[in-house]
Amino acid sequence: MAISREFPVSAPHLNIPVAFTREKMTRLELWIDGTVARVFDVPLATADPDYWVHLDVTSYLGAQARIVVASPGDGGPPADAVSPFEHGLANVHLSEHPERLDGAYDERLRPRVHFTARRGWINDPNGLVFYRGEYHLFFQHNPYSAEWGNMHWGHAVSSDLIHWHQLDEALYPDPVGVAFSGSCVVDSNNTSGLGTDGESPLVAIFTRAFFPTPAESASGALMMERQCVAWSTDRGRTWTTRPDPLIGDQRAKLGTHNSRDPYVFWYEPGEHWVMVLFERLELVIYTSSNLLEWHEESRFGSFWECPCMFPLAVDGQSGNRKWVVHGAVGDYLIGTFDGRSFTPESGPHNYLRGHLYAAQSFNAIPEDDGRRIQMGWAHIRAPRMPFAGMMGVPTELTLRSTFNGILLFCNPVEELA
Repeated sequence: MAISREFPVSAPHLNIPVAFTREKMTRLELWIDGTVARVFDVPLATADPDYWVHLDVTSYLGAQARIVVASPGDGGPPADAVSPFEHGLANVHLSEHPERLDGAYDERLRPRVHFTARRGWINDPNGLVFYRGEYHLFFQHNPYSAEWGNMHWGHAVSSDLIHWHQLDEALYPDPVGVAFSGSCVVDSNNTSGLGTDGESPLVAIFTRAFFPTPAESASGALMMERQCVAWSTDRGRTWTTRPDPLIGDQRAKLGTHNSRDPYVFWYEPGEHWVMVLFERLELVIYTSSNLLEWHEESRFGSFWECPCMFPLAVDGQSGNRKWVVHGAVGDYLIGTFDGRSFTPESGPHNYLRGHLYAAQSFNAIPEDDGRRIQMGWAHIRAPRMPFAGMMGVPTELTLRSTFNGILLFCNPVEELA
């Protein structure tokens, strides 16, 4: 059974009352002028809310909206059980500013140094890139609950790696699926043709994850994943996405045959783009001349998801550079890379400790800086708080000679001082 409300979009923020709960999620649908615009799960408060979340509806101002509680509770309630959800739906409202965000970041368990989202769950850092004076931090984000789900790309920017300003969501779930992890590059030469009016595009390569058809489910598929592209020509403030997959149809990569978390970078010696992708329990190297058409080159390793790949000078000596490839839990290999295949020389080693996961390093750091800077997800919960998860302090990675050979070192960036 579904219940709904209709109203004109007369203010930029749609406020939704939510509860601290892990058991009962409600499927909400936002319809705009007769078309579904957003679908997400939220612990809709059926009494006084524990906190509020909001959806930016600026782009829909003047339209006619309908919000539907599509499946209150588990499996849909009998008629006499609808009234609590009607109470929650009645509390959904529009406003000029998000409801009750004036106390955000003053909560008892809010971290003071590490980045956290104003509201909701965060996990893997995505699309770390430097562009026109700003460090861009994208991240896996559920803006509607402090539980995992509804995966968006949240977005924050900083001029110093320490003080962050959270912007609107960059990538949303769409009819294809939710927005899983990926990376972002500055296409300075406009190889993609996506730039406009002399503005270099920011191009995000990321994974769309979606559920299989009933027939595919019968064959054992749990989740299907494919690589997609989005781009921005206004410094990352708004994004256009293309639903078509970048690498084949990819509908065959099911269940444990994972295919996700593309990390993309420009390989200067070969003047082409490189993607390292976690695929079917291997790391796969793809290349491209334009970020839109990709060709498989080689396979290696067995790291678990969220790969990252980059060169580093050993002991700071520019004439002695090695390539590092690491996965989500900090396992890494050191070796050589010719633009198409990676040859390991040592490892696997591990450089992470504690709760840090899925660390990724920034693309396009200016040459006069030259550091390899990374951030990772610290998956630490804060009980009964309107947020969950945080980012670790940004760190600088270096390769150093030791008695045990060349190893990767990770230290907080100097800006922290």
